[in-house]
This record gives sequence, C-alpha cells and structure tokens, in this order.
Amino acid sequence: MNPKHRPSIKSSLLLLALAFLAGCLSGIGDIRGRGVDPKHRIPLTEGGPHPGVYQTDDIELSYRYRKTPGELDFSAELDYSQRIKYNFIGIKYFFLDVYFIDAAGTVLERKSLFVADTKGSTEKETILKRFALPEGTEAMAFGYRGAAEDSGQSPASFDFWSWPVR
Repeated sequence: MNPKHRPSIKSSLLLLALAFLAGCLSGIGDIRGRGVDPKHRIPLTEGGPHPGVYQTDDIELSYRYRKTPGELDFSAELDYSQRIKYNFIGIKYFFLDVYFIDAAGTVLERKSLFVADTKGSTEKETILKRFALPEGTEAMAFGYRGAAEDSGQSPASFDFWSWPVR
C-alpha cells in the first residue's frame, strides 16, 4: 500500500467523531421497532379536534390534533416550566419529537415537532404541523432533550429530557 494514500490516525478519529455526533444529533439512532412504556402512550382517535396536555417537570405542551385516514394535523403551545423560566436566561438547545406507535406499543416512526435555536427564548412557542401517519398508527408519545443556560459569570447549563422508548 502506498503510504501517501493511507488514512492518517487524525482522519480516522475525525470520521469516528463525526459519526458519533451524527448519531447524537439524530436522537440516538433509529428507534423504529422499539417499545414505548404504556404510561407514555396517547391513543389517537379519528376525527377531532381532540385536545390534550402533555406535562412534565420541564415543559407543558397543550395540544390539539385532528386525525384523518393517513394524516394528523397537530397544533400546540409549548411552555417551559417555571423552574426553567425563572432560573435560566435562555434555552441552549431543545428538540421535541413525536413518536407514532402501533397497537402493540411499538415505535413506527419518530418526527420532529420543534427545535429551539441556540440561545433560544424561554417564552411560549406555537407549533403547527401536518404529518403523514405510518400505516397502523394507533397512538403517539412525546420525547425531548434540551439544555437551559445560566446567567452567571461562568455560564453553566441544566440538561433536561424525557425519553418514552424502552
């Protein structure tokens, strides 16, 4: 082998780091086929609009959806909890996903609902989405990961998440 065409250790490490980063940014890889804990499953009913609230220690998502054959119209207001709004100056990053689930509780597909830009606000956000539903969708679940930024002299961040997949 010609030594001029051999990949360097630095190049190999860079490729490995990029692959790792891509996996992290995509939400820990492909989760299709994995189970969702029953306490996180939200049954989807035909017609609508159907209102609901998804609330954790970190966020409150007040939503409405309308389900038609093969499609879901979704609208929501996303509000960060008081512990985030009153203790941090902003959102460093935030990813909110919806998981479409079959009758057995298996993930068919994950779609992005909302992404906060770097240095995002902690103010209420409005979400409007339309999704093509995978065949066999009977329920949905929400999951998120994010970090809030401190306002101190040496800014720290507070990581928060909810993962519905087993």
